[in-house]
Amino acid sequence: MAEAIQSPAQATFWFVQGRVLFWLINLLGSACFAYIVAKRLTPLMRGQRDMRFDRPLMRLGRLLKFWFGQWRHPRYLAAGIIHILLFSGFIVLVMHTFALLAMGTSGRHAAAAAAGGECLAPKAFLDMLDGRTTWRGREELEHHVTRCWHCVDHFCRLAEVVELLRGIQPLSDLEAEPFRKLLGVPPAKRPGWKRWLAGGA
Repeated sequence: MAEAIQSPAQATFWFVQGRVLFWLINLLGSACFAYIVAKRLTPLMRGQRDMRFDRPLMRLGRLLKFWFGQWRHPRYLAAGIIHILLFSGFIVLVMHTFALLAMGTSGRHAAAAAAGGECLAPKAFLDMLDGRTTWRGREELEHHVTRCWHCVDHFCRLAEVVELLRGIQPLSDLEAEPFRKLLGVPPAKRPGWKRWLAGGA
């Protein structure tokens, strides 16, 4: 059963391998973004030329200060704080997007190589899926998986297995008989009242 569970990079979607599909989606998004940027830059490129590559260290410092550090926005307290929070959320979203892209295109080997000594035991993920975990345990698990690709991959595989098992119907006695003989397991004795009902039927 474990062999049947594939990572998204190894799976096939609409006759296309997952790794190829992920690259195509991101290349298409990058091409659309490049087209929009090119349309916006066209009027600027027609204007008067200006030196933009002198004093690179000073320019880099101001970039980090005013763009990444959002230096001017606290002047307007309410709107500035809201803008900083939105900007921070987009930065986190971009980081997670690149992390998912790396996981989707690298397959399970990169996730397996990312395993460390702080990785959680499988029981923690099973408790999470079964609803037996405590609130503190849930917070620790969510905090850990935000920085551990191995545990994200492990948790997703366990969730896929659980979902697969929920859709499997148990074998009837007649269907299970060949497997019981193969394993050498004696047939279970039915209670007397069941045998009596079956005989009466």
